[in-house]
Amino acid sequence: MNVLVFTEKRERSTQIRQFFQKAGFKSADSFNISMRASELPVYDYYFIEYHYADHEVICEIVNHAREKAKFGKRPIFIIDIDNDDSLVDDINARELFPDFIVNSPINFGYIDDLIKKSFNLTLLIEKLVGEVKGSQSAFIQRAQTYSGTYKNRMLLNMTLEELYKAKDFSTFKKVYQRHDKSEIMPQNLMAYCHVVEKPKAIPVLELLLRSKKYLFQANLMLADIYTEAKQLSKVQTSLAKAFENNPKNDKAFYSYLTFIIENNEPALVHNMVMKRFYHIGINPTTLNKMIMDIADVVYKSSMTLNKEQYRRYFGQLIITLKKRIAMDKRDELQGYINIFIARQLFKQGKRYKAKAIAATCYHRFLSERKVASDEFRVATFGVLAMAGEVKLCVALYKVFDQAGLKKSAPLLLQQSMAHFQKLNKVYQWLRAQKSADDNSAQLTKIGQTYPYSSDLNYMLLTLTLKGKNLMKAPENIKQCLAVIHRMERTNNTAGYENVMSSVEQNKKILIDVLLGSS
Repeated sequence: MNVLVFTEKRERSTQIRQFFQKAGFKSADSFNISMRASELPVYDYYFIEYHYADHEVICEIVNHAREKAKFGKRPIFIIDIDNDDSLVDDINARELFPDFIVNSPINFGYIDDLIKKSFNLTLLIEKLVGEVKGSQSAFIQRAQTYSGTYKNRMLLNMTLEELYKAKDFSTFKKVYQRHDKSEIMPQNLMAYCHVVEKPKAIPVLELLLRSKKYLFQANLMLADIYTEAKQLSKVQTSLAKAFENNPKNDKAFYSYLTFIIENNEPALVHNMVMKRFYHIGINPTTLNKMIMDIADVVYKSSMTLNKEQYRRYFGQLIITLKKRIAMDKRDELQGYINIFIARQLFKQGKRYKAKAIAATCYHRFLSERKVASDEFRVATFGVLAMAGEVKLCVALYKVFDQAGLKKSAPLLLQQSMAHFQKLNKVYQWLRAQKSADDNSAQLTKIGQTYPYSSDLNYMLLTLTLKGKNLMKAPENIKQCLAVIHRMERTNNTAGYENVMSSVEQNKKILIDVLLGSS
């Protein structure tokens, strides 16, 4: 027999492995965070010291072992809940459904006793597997043809497990319905909820919650069911409990956050976000991701963000977060937040204000060799691309790390690149034109799409002034003056370019043309 030991401290791992070796185990290996659970063989026994901070890694170990175990080989899980005073630790450790839950301190006698107890289970499984000569297909075929009730509880639950693994949901439901729920293990009750119509799952999920099983997963599934049924009060209750029981879980967090924002519950945002930070920690990586993710939820919702709503939802949260970071990083944090506000303003049609915010952020935090996160750079890159600022986008494109962003912010990178590719296509087309004579409609459309672009407006004006038909239609002159007006407004807003540059020069050219024609 062999065992895999996962503990926080190396000395404790050595001690536990020695206990198992003393009990007769030929192999006792240790696991550390740098290893990949998916690359491990399946062990006979697992001793895991549970910490909620390592929940994802522990889940991967347990799920991999159960999924990869051959028919008839059932790994035995012993979980030591290190912090049994923590409700979150206790709930999530138990939701893995280990064979034994223990509490430190542990000696050899304790381990030896657990191993002996586990033999009853493994011997029973060996007997059941021996009846079908180790053939999984024969075991499943027997279940498909047997129409009675199983007297052996272990055989019943093993049959349900194998049918679910084989995706024979029809036979699974028939076997399930022939037996009393009290005989069925929680894992199989939850499996049943995944294979039946959603309304039929509700009483089973409620049964699990009453028996204090699956306090996270059952609540999360109920929230999905109630969302489809549009029962908002039940959705909120289920989401709140799911998040409370597993605040590190992405789906629970984002589902609850989306609900809060879409249903106008601003008072809940601050405590919810800070509870998640309590478990994931506040550092530059988690802080950037949190702001980015909150911005995405707001962006995808129907919410129109005005100053009052912004303060109600996020004012207190931002004040708290600024207190948790170094003073010299607080202005940069506000700039990063402002970029997402600018993106939201673009969505709401406030392009002039959005472009002004983005340009200010670029010059204050990102221009030249200023130090900033790649998430800040690519977010600004995307907003400037929407605004039509070709030169600033190119400057940012040269410095951010695309490979790193594909891991840390793949959706933001994809969105920003899409905006830039659209802009670049327009820019390259404009460069290929000689004048506005044959394409005034396209130029007008570009001006409407990027009304405050410093780069594109200059190109539009130059092409219009070069047109042979400039003086034959008053509309051409109006278009020139409109472009000039937008350019003046844009330059005054940005505050970093010489207003007496291309705008003033082209205005003089236009006036000269008008005087010449008269």
